[in-house]
This record gives sequence, C-alpha cells and structure tokens, in this order.
Amino acid sequence: MRIYNGPIYCIEQVRIPPELPDIMKNYAKHIIRTQPDDVIIESYEYFKRLNKLRNSSIDEKEDSLKDIDFNKQTNHNNILDNSNFSINSENHDAAQNKNKKMIQLSPLELESFYERLLDYSNGNEIILISDIRNMSEDANISQNDVNEAIVVGSWENEVEWIKFWSLIVAGSCNNLMSTLKIIINIIGDDNLIPLNKITTVTKFLLESDPNSNENTNKTIISALNEREGDVIEKEQLYDILSILQNN
Repeated sequence: MRIYNGPIYCIEQVRIPPELPDIMKNYAKHIIRTQPDDVIIESYEYFKRLNKLRNSSIDEKEDSLKDIDFNKQTNHNNILDNSNFSINSENHDAAQNKNKKMIQLSPLELESFYERLLDYSNGNEIILISDIRNMSEDANISQNDVNEAIVVGSWENEVEWIKFWSLIVAGSCNNLMSTLKIIINIIGDDNLIPLNKITTVTKFLLESDPNSNENTNKTIISALNEREGDVIEKEQLYDILSILQNN
C-alpha cells in the first residue's frame, strides 16, 4: 500500500474568515466576564443577540441609504467591517494592539463625541440605541463597533451613554490606564473630576476587562467609594489608579 507522507492540505486550502478571530476573542471575553452557570445557553444567547444587532444595523443602514445619493453612499463605513473592539489591560500584548482594525479616534474626537452625547442626553443617563447609532456614525464609529459595545454592556433598546462612550474610548487606547486618563481629562473641569461619574465609568471598565485583577478592582472601587463630596482632585485620582500600572 502506498503511504502518502505529504501534507493533508496546504495552507492555501484553509481560509479563515477574517472576522472570526475578533468574534471569538470578544465571545471569550464575554464568557469570562459573565461567568455563566450554563456556558452553552449563554453562548446561544450571546450569538443570538449579536446576530440580531447586526441584522438590525443592516436594515437601518439600507433605509438611510435610500435617501442619499450614490456619492454619499460611498463615503459611509461598511457596518460589517472588522473591528478589534476590546478593553485592554496593562498586560495586554502590545503587538495585538498595533493590529487593531477599529478606527482610532483622537482625544479631540472623543471629547467632541462626549459633548454631543452629553448635550443630547439632557441630564438623562439613558439614550435610545437608534439615536446612539446615528450619532456614532456621524462620529466615524462603525456600526460593528457599536454592536460590540452594546454586547459588552448587555444593553437592549437603551444605552447608558457614559458607559457606552467609555467603551469607545477604550477601543481607541492601548490599555486601561491610558483609557482612564483620556476619560479623566475629558470629563474633568481643570483639576477637578466629577466623583460619581468617574466612579461609575471606572467600575464599569474594570468589570468589563477580563484581564483585570479582582483584588485590584476591589481596592480601586473601595477607595473611590470612600471619597466624600461631588468631586475629586486629579492628582488624588491618579494616586488611586496608580495600582493599575503595577499589574
């Protein structure tokens, strides 16, 4: 009998869908973060929700394109473009960060997006997802990144806009500390930072980051909760967050 010693298949025959690595990475992070009792059921719900979000964004996109001319259509981002949306901790591999496909927003663009969300919310913590989509598209944020942020936040029809925005900031940064620094500089007034707002955002990002240390998270949140008053000085806040740089 002839024995074939060559490769069973060559690399050209194996085509990995370009979006698969990002999908599986975000799925794994979700499972690690939520720690479900039944992984199978949670996995089903996760992909069902992600599919629903993507389908709804496609429908909304097609409806909006009916009202604009062809030249404007070509300027819109493809909502199925790959993104590498993630919360990145300090120990996240730097090489991976360099390969992120998500459109990187500058601090100025992130601040502009924050101001728009703040004005639109009119003092409310919640904004409809449909409105979030429209504002995100105007801010050059792909619908794919919006979908992934919605999945991370486990939102349905409405979004806690400050948390959503913090995820968009995270997608434009290399690690958790740099994310928080940008957030602090944007939401603060000179040297004073709104205590309740930064506590909410910090807790949310720490809990959303599967690479973060549980003891570190507890230390930071406890220190913020012990603070009194409506604001905290930037230097004092950095002292509390400095533990992130040691992990």
